[in-house]
Amino acid sequence: MAPTVTLVASGSWTDFSIQTLQAVTPSSTIPAGDRVFFVQGTTVGAGSGVSPGASGWGGLVSLYDTAGNVFTRDSPTGGVANNGTTAEVWSAYVKYPIPTSGYAVVATPDSRGMSAWWKVFGVNGLAENLGTSPVDKVAQADNVSVTSYTSGTTATLSTGDTWCLGVHSINTNPTAPWFTDTAGFSKIGSDQSGTGPGSGRALSVLQKEVTSTTGLASTGTATSASGASVIATYKVATPVAPDTSGLQIVQQNVQQTAAANSLAVTFPGSTTTGNLMVVNVTAWKSGGGAPGIGITDNKGNNAGFTAVHGTAPSTGGGARVYQWYCKNFTGGASHTVTATTSPLASSEISVSISEWSGGDTSAPLDQKNQATGSSATAQPGSVTVASNGEIYITNSTEDAGSLFINQSGWVKLADIAINQDIHVQWQKANAQTVNPSSKFVSGSTSWGAVIGTYKPAPAGGTSNPQTLTATSTTTMTMTRQMGKPVLATATTLASIARQIGKRLTATASSTATQLAQKAKLQTLTATSTTTASVARQTLKIVAATSTTTASIVRAITHTMAATVTTVALAGRTFTKTLTATATTAATIVTTFIAAGAQTIFTRFFKPPTPSSGEFKPPNPRRG
Repeated sequence: MAPTVTLVASGSWTDFSIQTLQAVTPSSTIPAGDRVFFVQGTTVGAGSGVSPGASGWGGLVSLYDTAGNVFTRDSPTGGVANNGTTAEVWSAYVKYPIPTSGYAVVATPDSRGMSAWWKVFGVNGLAENLGTSPVDKVAQADNVSVTSYTSGTTATLSTGDTWCLGVHSINTNPTAPWFTDTAGFSKIGSDQSGTGPGSGRALSVLQKEVTSTTGLASTGTATSASGASVIATYKVATPVAPDTSGLQIVQQNVQQTAAANSLAVTFPGSTTTGNLMVVNVTAWKSGGGAPGIGITDNKGNNAGFTAVHGTAPSTGGGARVYQWYCKNFTGGASHTVTATTSPLASSEISVSISEWSGGDTSAPLDQKNQATGSSATAQPGSVTVASNGEIYITNSTEDAGSLFINQSGWVKLADIAINQDIHVQWQKANAQTVNPSSKFVSGSTSWGAVIGTYKPAPAGGTSNPQTLTATSTTTMTMTRQMGKPVLATATTLASIARQIGKRLTATASSTATQLAQKAKLQTLTATSTTTASVARQTLKIVAATSTTTASIVRAITHTMAATVTTVALAGRTFTKTLTATATTAATIVTTFIAAGAQTIFTRFFKPPTPSSGEFKPPNPRRG
């Protein structure tokens, strides 16, 4: 399939040398399963003290977005720097849809700073899935004092259907039309040029699909100047749909403030009632000390926020790290979560909020742990989860103002080293016990960390209710509700019995086999395949002519007339409390439970005593 490109935003930034949360306002969403590109033409920062001819300058060193997608650099590491200009291509598989509001990228430049023109666009139709990039071959070239630009030619392409991206960064302010393609590429949006950011420069981004494996270059002409050019190629195929099972992140946002007594963060889109929210916070009181933090929102969920941490872990410098969750919350548009210091105190506060679908609506938190220490790696402590399919979420902070390297296989939700640092990562459970690490780029420092693990909804729907309802009209529903450990996937009497009885093997698929295994009854033969034949062999008192449930009950109890031919009628005869309207097994059980009649069960199940002159069945042997 031919890839389709959707340009959603373009802009610039000027002379920044520290990690920056750069707001981006996409003109349309980029859905899950696409690839998002961040492409820029970069010049070393004017205030860096580095001359444009300096070598070894690399532009951006890391990039991720506030939706939770982590970018990788597709253009060669280090860029083309001997004229002070790089052309950079970063891309990410869109696991978490990119919204049209509340979206930002978090960019970390080379320490010497940078200025850049940039474009953000989505591409659908590349051969990939999460964790496998479709990038194929790349090439780059430096163009010094020329009018003809080239990216250099790639090696032979791997497949006969390839999408190619050409990027040309010119370190001057050329005259219109700025850049003219000479290789059959088409432009993605308009060229960006002008006197800013910084000194004059221009950026041109182009695309082309080819069906040959011959190596390819992106070429063109411009006003005599110097610049850098890159070509990156990508395999084309039908994209693989993202995993939608279990807990799924819906959206998230992260913000921080330098000096305030509270910080409000709004979800990019409307939240959905019934979902799970996880809130991670770090805070440090200006002048030293650790403030207490309370969490509220504007949807009436204040009482629902539950702390995962105990006493919030504190670094040596007094910063604290927190985590809360809110289950089955009330959602809606413009959903805002506020972290407030207690008592009110001017503080550095960082807040990460995330919404998750598919969570357990009754008791989502499974395990938790927290720790403090002084080292180059923060670890919150081990947790052992109940089953695969849960998610782990960790939050950590430290005193050095450092970025962190997430553990392999984990996804960053937040990594901000401005003001009080916040480092949040998550992973879907693929092991029973973990103690994840957050490695700090700056090296050893004092840190605090917390982890919570969250359960998906039980198979078949939400958590089991604790009491029988009037709608519990089947044996399966009632058994699952009364027997708490039975899963909703246990939909046959055999599977339910195996879960409750523990000693039953998976091959115990008939009533007779189950009774034999459960009670170790040695008298049941393989031919005992009906309730009547099993009862006759077990109790020894039922005649072979007793072939129905009613006749067996009459034979055991000697209390019912031959006219008692239904279970409901037998129940009423036994207990004297059931009304004539109790005509089904579900109604009878519900009536028992509602009445709280322990005496009814005693009367129903207690065998007659020997003194009554009636036979007392022998107790079955137990294994």
